[in-house]
This record gives sequence, C-alpha cells and structure tokens, in this order.
Amino acid sequence: MTLITPAMSVGSKLDCFNKQFPERMFDVGIAEQHAVTLAGGQATQA
Repeated sequence: MTLITPAMSVGSKLDCFNKQFPERMFDVGIAEQHAVTLAGGQATQA
C-alpha cells in the first residue's frame, strides 16, 4: 500500500503516516496532475 498526498502532508494531516512509513508515501506538493499520473502508473504495476 502506498499513499499519495492530495496536497502538502502537514496540511492534510498525513505527517504521522510519513513518520511511520516514509517509504510508502509520495508527497507531490501541490501538483495534483502529477499525483493522478503517478497513481495511474502505479496501478498498471499492481
């Protein structure tokens, strides 16, 4: 399982997840288009 932040991890209250599972979280900042492309690419590899 991976997590892609919708915006910034602190603002979306996901910083605790990042501390516990740093290798499973992708912070795309405010680049929502990149988040969608990243999620699509990951879905093709599942």
